[in-house]
Amino acid sequence: EATIRYEETRYSDVKTKYEGASKKLKETESRWSIDARELETCRVTRKELDAALTSARTHNDEVEEEVGWCRERLASAERSMEGMQRALKKKTSFEDAAREIEDADAKRGDGDATTTTTSRSSGDGGRGDDDKKKKGKLKPVKMEMKYNKSFRNAVFLRQIYSAVGGMVASLLFPGIGKLFGMMFL
Repeated sequence: EATIRYEETRYSDVKTKYEGASKKLKETESRWSIDARELETCRVTRKELDAALTSARTHNDEVEEEVGWCRERLASAERSMEGMQRALKKKTSFEDAAREIEDADAKRGDGDATTTTTSRSSGDGGRGDDDKKKKGKLKPVKMEMKYNKSFRNAVFLRQIYSAVGGMVASLLFPGIGKLFGMMFL
């Protein structure tokens, strides 16, 4: 009888320990599943934020380049206007001021700039006699031409498409010519 009581108390102790361990296991599994869901949500959110950050950085770089380009153009225009103002203050006649401005523009031009030609007038208003004499005095004036990145990329893509189209056309025209010759000749 003592052994039976001992076995019963031992069984009840083991049963309570088993129930406690089972309850703790269920709680731990539920916490683990909640943590796993939160972790997956964090991963998805992180990927979305990384994509948004990459997109914002790309946009920021594009805007920064545009701002730099605009500032450069503005500074160039301001320098040109200051040069014109100085020339107008120094010179008494319009023709002298125009010569000074043309000289300043010619000196300021870059190597990657485009050139145009202008003739200088000597004070007669550009009459026909002086035009013949001045044909030899045509001077190239360099004008600054800088383009932003999006425009350069568009021009580059257009040139690539044009080159590929030309190659395709040069390959297709002989075949089309032979086919046309066979059909109608």
